Amino acid sequence: MNGPVSGHRYVVPAKLSEINALRERFSMFLADMGLPPESVTDWLLALTEIFANAVIHGCKSDASKEITLQWDICDNEISLIVIDPGKGPPEELIQNPSLPHEASTHGRGLFLVANLVDQTFHWRNSAGYLCRAIRQHKDINEAHASETMVEKAMTELSTCYESLAAFYRLGEALVQSETVVDFLEQALIDLQGVAPHDECHIYLGEQIEPTLMAELALADVAATPPIDSARLNQVLFSGEEFSWSRPEDIMGDPILSNSDSGIICPISAAGQVFGALVLANHLVKMDLRAQVRNTVRTFADLIGIATMNASNAQVRDRENQALRELDIASEMQDKLLPLPRLNSGDGWEAFIRRRTAREVSGDHVEICETRGGDIIFCMIDVMGKGVPAAFLAAMFRTALHISVTFQYSLVGLMMALNRTLCRELEEMTMFATCAIARVPKNLRKIEIVNAGHCPVFGCVGEGKTFSVEPSGPPLGLYTDAEYAAERISLDGPARVWMVTDGLFEWSRDGEIWGWENFVDFIMARKDQNTEQIWLDLRAVIDNAHEPANDDQTFLCWQKL
Repeated sequence: MNGPVSGHRYVVPAKLSEINALRERFSMFLADMGLPPESVTDWLLALTEIFANAVIHGCKSDASKEITLQWDICDNEISLIVIDPGKGPPEELIQNPSLPHEASTHGRGLFLVANLVDQTFHWRNSAGYLCRAIRQHKDINEAHASETMVEKAMTELSTCYESLAAFYRLGEALVQSETVVDFLEQALIDLQGVAPHDECHIYLGEQIEPTLMAELALADVAATPPIDSARLNQVLFSGEEFSWSRPEDIMGDPILSNSDSGIICPISAAGQVFGALVLANHLVKMDLRAQVRNTVRTFADLIGIATMNASNAQVRDRENQALRELDIASEMQDKLLPLPRLNSGDGWEAFIRRRTAREVSGDHVEICETRGGDIIFCMIDVMGKGVPAAFLAAMFRTALHISVTFQYSLVGLMMALNRTLCRELEEMTMFATCAIARVPKNLRKIEIVNAGHCPVFGCVGEGKTFSVEPSGPPLGLYTDAEYAAERISLDGPARVWMVTDGLFEWSRDGEIWGWENFVDFIMARKDQNTEQIWLDLRAVIDNAHEPANDDQTFLCWQKL
């Protein structure tokens, strides 16, 4: 054999499922050689039998092992080589590849191959077994057979030059394009020049930001993958390209069935497949040689990089905007919802702490005095988090400071606050739990009203304890809600605790710590310094190793 050699080499896992892709590549190679359909069919059958033997016998169906395949043409001779790590068939079968008995399939493949080709050769060594099949074809495409190495090199160089020019333009567009739409439009123009096609589609999955996906869809450069395209979904799932050269290969597929040939190439970035590039032809067979396939793959990769970068940029912009809004809201909260400055008086003092799960809190604690010198202190916990909850808490604080100027009873004060929130919230699905207490100037008693809040509890004198449960619903739900007050005599020193649920509804070892554990924790330390109690409580919560997802507010009012 003196002519130039042209061919392909593949290394694949030892899986029978690989045969379809190998048959497709081999058939394209043979078709390029100008072989008639009956010769192509013979070679595909030979490939199937030799590869199946390599998987089943040579590799014992172990998919971790690999099989090497190579097919070549030199002058008018086609050669197929298959190498596996096994020992090969018995020597008697190689020497006499006869048709086996009807009850046995052992040796059938060697018999078929021997009758499909002109010659077979077998080699064994320590690395494995090689089978080579050769067949002469006088009907090989004359143009191909006579093509010189120089002509081949010029064709390759021309294709490479066109591809490099397209990649240069595409790289420039990737840097200079103001939007990803501009880049994709340029990419589709360049792709038509290096891989001519009748139809092109870009399908992108759920990983792309919805706003970007809507922008691409409006520009008619991308769409979401149809769920009923089996071939497209196969590429998206496996990340392996798919091509076809006959209409029957994609029969029944809703997006491909009108085409005669084409390719689906996965679009990926950072190791993740999130889309597919589809090229198809209707009348003329698409050129799917290795150079063209590599070009399409590179375009798909660049499309993936550009699209994912644009999608990530939108995510970063949204996150940065949210952070800016939180910074503004946090600054507003510091001004609208400061912790009370009034924390002590004649015969009493208060300890207040607040930790937020986010930069903006919906919890708030307030202490103020009426015109008559009574002490009012309360705790509010707004449903929800973030900016809306903080604004509702600010609304409550304003309503409280206005309402205490009137001569309301404590129940009347709570009902006035409820009517105000109901009026302001209207149809908004928000509400706030609230506990409010009033202590007269002489500090002889305490009056407490609870609106849907966790209990208010405390201790008086040497050991008397009390707990005030809710007497009505949270504020902002029902304009006609009614509440009741409880009165406790303050004989001697006393401590009263108001908290929000973030201090006891947190998880440890997968279980909620709970109200009872919280109360036991506090009461076991009721004679300690209040700040030390708070520090111990924080340590217990922080040691749970599960991040807090709720605001935590703590108030301890103490009669000295």
